[in-house]
Amino acid sequence: MGLVVWVLKSGKTKKHPFISSMIVSAVLIVIYVASRTIGVPIVGTEYYIGKLDILSKVFQAIVIGLSGLAIYNTSRLSIIKKINK
Repeated sequence: MGLVVWVLKSGKTKKHPFISSMIVSAVLIVIYVASRTIGVPIVGTEYYIGKLDILSKVFQAIVIGLSGLAIYNTSRLSIIKKINK
């Protein structure tokens, strides 16, 4: 929740919250995949993959994509502002 508040408060001017969102989502996906394939007992070994698991990973992938788009747009806006000065 703290990350969501940080992203919403920062607006479209800062990249750091979006980069953090991408990193956190990517780490969560990697931990999930590792716990299902390698058998790393992070929260206990679990082999069942349910609909909710897949849905949460899809949403995390969407967060990564939207954060990347936001970073791109932020960079583009800063370049446009520099050109207009």
